[in-house]
Amino acid sequence: APLAQLKISPDYLWKSLQNRQNGLTDLRSFVKTTVHSGMLRQTFKQVFLIRGTQFMRVDTMNMFGQPMGVLIHKPGSTAFYNPETGRVIRGAEVSNAMRQALGTVINFAEFISISSGGIPRLEKMRLVGARLDAEKKFTG
Repeated sequence: APLAQLKISPDYLWKSLQNRQNGLTDLRSFVKTTVHSGMLRQTFKQVFLIRGTQFMRVDTMNMFGQPMGVLIHKPGSTAFYNPETGRVIRGAEVSNAMRQALGTVINFAEFISISSGGIPRLEKMRLVGARLDAEKKFTG
């Protein structure tokens, strides 16, 4: 049968999404990040460590490998260490610093989930139907 006529059961699709979400639990990634802000362009090296769905650590270094900051998030606690000042900030201070630096505050629980293959709020979704996209091949 042509691909467009094949059916996928909603239960099969739902189980596939749940398996995908539960498949990756720990992540270590080395990232090169470039930030453009007006005339300023900065490049950083970052190490992301994610353990399960609760813990995240991000070490940020300049291009010469010198540490610029360490952010650690675990349930109920977020802290940022600034090696330049030797100061650790926690809780609401981290949110305020993020708002000033980035213009927003990151929801770390959601970020951790997405970074480790999760689908935001999957447990609250309800699947009402499933079909194949005629342009894509389905493998399962």
